[in-house]
Amino acid sequence: MKFLFLLFCFVLIACSGDCQNKADNKLNDLELKLAGSAEDTNKVVLLLAISDNTICVDTTRSLKAIADAKALSERLNWVKGRVLVCINRAKIYVKCEKNLSKAISSCNEGLTIANAYHDNIDEAAVYNYMGYIYYAFNNYGPALESYKKSISLDSNARAQISPLANSGIIYNNIGDYAHSLECYEKALGITRSLLLSPGSSKNDTLTYIGLLLTTGDVYVSMSQYDSAFANYHSALKVSRSIDQKYMQVWSLGEIGKVHRASGEMKNAIDAFDKALELSDSIKEHDRKPIILDEMANVYLAAGDALKALLYARRSLSIAEQYKDLLQLPKTNTTLGKISIRLKKYNEAVTYLSKALDICKQTGAIDDEKETWEALSKAYEQMGQTAKAFDAYRKFIKLRDSVYNVAKAKEMVRVELKSGFSRKQLADSVKQDDAKRIISLKLQKQRAFTIGGFAGLALVLALSFFIFRNYNHQKKANKEINRVNMRMQKEKHVSETLLLNILPDEVAQELKAEGKVHAKLYDSVTVLFTDFVNFTQAGERLSPQKLVEELDACFQGFDEIISKYNIEKIKTVGDAYLAVSGLPKSNPDHACDMVAAAIEMRDFMKARKEQLGDMTFGIRLGINSGSVVAGIVGIKKFAYDIWGDTVNTASRMEQNSEPGKINISETTYVLLKGKYNCIYRGKIDAKHKGLIDMYFVS
Repeated sequence: MKFLFLLFCFVLIACSGDCQNKADNKLNDLELKLAGSAEDTNKVVLLLAISDNTICVDTTRSLKAIADAKALSERLNWVKGRVLVCINRAKIYVKCEKNLSKAISSCNEGLTIANAYHDNIDEAAVYNYMGYIYYAFNNYGPALESYKKSISLDSNARAQISPLANSGIIYNNIGDYAHSLECYEKALGITRSLLLSPGSSKNDTLTYIGLLLTTGDVYVSMSQYDSAFANYHSALKVSRSIDQKYMQVWSLGEIGKVHRASGEMKNAIDAFDKALELSDSIKEHDRKPIILDEMANVYLAAGDALKALLYARRSLSIAEQYKDLLQLPKTNTTLGKISIRLKKYNEAVTYLSKALDICKQTGAIDDEKETWEALSKAYEQMGQTAKAFDAYRKFIKLRDSVYNVAKAKEMVRVELKSGFSRKQLADSVKQDDAKRIISLKLQKQRAFTIGGFAGLALVLALSFFIFRNYNHQKKANKEINRVNMRMQKEKHVSETLLLNILPDEVAQELKAEGKVHAKLYDSVTVLFTDFVNFTQAGERLSPQKLVEELDACFQGFDEIISKYNIEKIKTVGDAYLAVSGLPKSNPDHACDMVAAAIEMRDFMKARKEQLGDMTFGIRLGINSGSVVAGIVGIKKFAYDIWGDTVNTASRMEQNSEPGKINISETTYVLLKGKYNCIYRGKIDAKHKGLIDMYFVS
């Protein structure tokens, strides 16, 4: 959520050099003010401020402050205070407890209060925070709907900027760039109007810069670099006009990245140099390690490994000093690549192993993917073939995850190859048969012509030719019927194949319109399975036996999910992906998926008891939320799903155990006590923080 992060930065920028000391003393100041305050609305505000300053640090103290604020606002019958209490309590449930249901329940209480007093502004504030809650749990559909309600309820222009910008973030995340740009343009239009009004403030200007930067990010996602440049340069120009050096650093860094992506390395270095010079002048450390790492990669691409090493080491030093867990894996991976170029392979392995350790803490899948690829190259150069193969296999698995929609899956290509070859053969048969029909028609025409001329000569000859024509016609009709039957048969085969690849509704849309539109599904449940000892089994079994056993297991899974409202998406290697709740909505999607998962687990357990080491163990992971579904590409296409919900389901599987079904907090809430679940702790997931996990017993 870059926009929200920018707003946080603006607060930091406004602070003076002793900002940290002021932050440390703020809580004491609030307590002193509270002690001398009267029983009025100002005391409610102070109590909520104390709650904010102790959130997740001293949760007991934070909750007590909220309880006191609630009691006082009720005694005063202050509607806004009661609503703010509900929002602040929801903050604790989201940020500290990671509990979606409690957070939404608290917000719903606030909505009831605001609605009872017909207070649209407070109701809009609650919906705005609900949007953030749903976004934090990757429920994009409800998040967007909450932001829309917030915008419709509060006509105040300034209040609409936040829900518009955050809607833009969500649309960008799911690849709906048109709607993302629409939201950002509306927010920019409002901010421009505010800047021209007499009451404009410096924060309005900072918000405007932030919107320009995030809009530029959307254009980068679309590879429209000219438009991205225009936004980044505008952000730089406005930042200079108010002498805001931090935002100048940010803008120059983004400009450098686009130059690098466009292959303009000299311009990239120039932009990064200016950003570094400014960063040094204000002693800024948030963006500096990022820019230094970018510089290292530019020089590495240009073939100057020693200069790249210099910049990468500077980046690492700052990132380690400030414990920047987002940047540390990137810089360690860059140093690993540089060490490979310098043929220092042991150093490369050390750097890359550090990067992997941090990636596992933060859940940075994209960074982990890049690191495994580099590690594979390092081991290959060291002659450690087995380790190189294992690292490359892990890279492929991550590369082929839902986060990389640009690459078609190898297993899907294999599955589709025979189907499309069959279609090409059918097309060829149709052409040959069409030529044969034309030839037969010409033969009939010649027969009629000959018969006509012969009729002029002799009646006997006429009778003879009519009889011959009759025979030709019978043969032609038989041939036409045969061809038609063959075409119908091929059509049935093609449609059966299509329905085997795509859901029925999607197949019908493809046949009717020639394309399939990507759709957002608000509430589905995703299942990932993975075989535990697949590699070891591959060493014991011949390739043919291995594939036969894999096929037998997947056929069993296919039969199990056919009993429920579940759509198989694909298999990738030894992984199996399925989803319930699309393309047709299903209110029981979570329960159906867990029921199927239990059958899969029991199926593999029985198979293991029967075949022993000739089959595999299994891990299963389940998560619920929103996904985007559609078709990738126009040739050798595949129906697929994308989104953080899918990635979290994969994380649930990775953190499961052999013979166990690991589900997320979101799925657990949807089960409503229908299954026995055992709480097993939390996992740190990318973009979402800590997530509760449960085993289904």
